Amino acid sequence: MATSTLVQNLSGTGVVSNRRQTETFLATVAIVAGDIGKIAMIDAGKTGSDKLLYVRVATAVAGGNGKAVGVIQNAAAAGGKVELVVAGYAATVQSTSSVTSGHILTASPASHAGKVLQAIASDTARPFGVAITTSTSPACWIYPQF
Repeated sequence: MATSTLVQNLSGTGVVSNRRQTETFLATVAIVAGDIGKIAMIDAGKTGSDKLLYVRVATAVAGGNGKAVGVIQNAAAAGGKVELVVAGYAATVQSTSSVTSGHILTASPASHAGKVLQAIASDTARPFGVAITTSTSPACWIYPQF
């Protein structure tokens, strides 16, 4: 089920706004808030559209994981509901090292499952978003994933 907060708060000057789109999925295993998620389409026990109901932490892929769909907003046990930011503002996104504000991000590059890193020239996955703050768990703007 899609939810959309197109304009949560917009002042008369246009300075304050929060534009975000989220999607709700079910966790395949226990999931931590702030990690990058991907749709778990490989469950042999599920058929048809049920394969698209579940997410798991995005695996590390050399050059970035192009299957990453969003930032997990809440911790959940296996089978629990998980909200993912698939476009817009995400207050906390996990990284294995500090990223700098204004830098483009890559999702789950080699050796960094479920995390973002600053994009580098050899990345082959599409850009995932941009860091808004400098931190190992920065606020980010997530580019629309679907």
